Amino acid sequence: MLSCLRPPTVQVFPRLSLLLWDLSYQRLVNIELSYANLHGSRLDFANLDGAILYGARLSSANLNGAKLNNSSFMCANLDNSILTGANLTGANLSGANLRGANLHFASLRDADVSDADLSDANLFGATYGDVKLNMPDGLKFLKSKGAIV
Repeated sequence: MLSCLRPPTVQVFPRLSLLLWDLSYQRLVNIELSYANLHGSRLDFANLDGAILYGARLSSANLNGAKLNNSSFMCANLDNSILTGANLTGANLSGANLRGANLHFASLRDADVSDADLSDANLFGATYGDVKLNMPDGLKFLKSKGAIV
């Protein structure tokens, strides 16, 4: 089981709040937003390749078509977020809360979703290849959600 305690090397900005901000189409490559509050924010088609969002709060955020290649969402809260068509290739989503998230047609190739909560997530048409899972019958679970494995 993954521990979501803060690693000692992560710089924390506990007061950083981007609550309900519209950051659509912004280029935020390699940005560090660990523990940031992005609840309800719009990040549609934003480029967050290589971003670090450890423990960030992205519940109900809109990330339609966002570029999230090799980004880290370890222990982040993405419940009820919309990630339709997002590119999460190589992303680290271990320990993330994706309960009720919409990952319709998202790309999760080479992503790490071990210990992530995918309860009630919409994975229809999502693509996986070499995805890292840490759950019994993980591939069967993904296929039952409509994912293309």
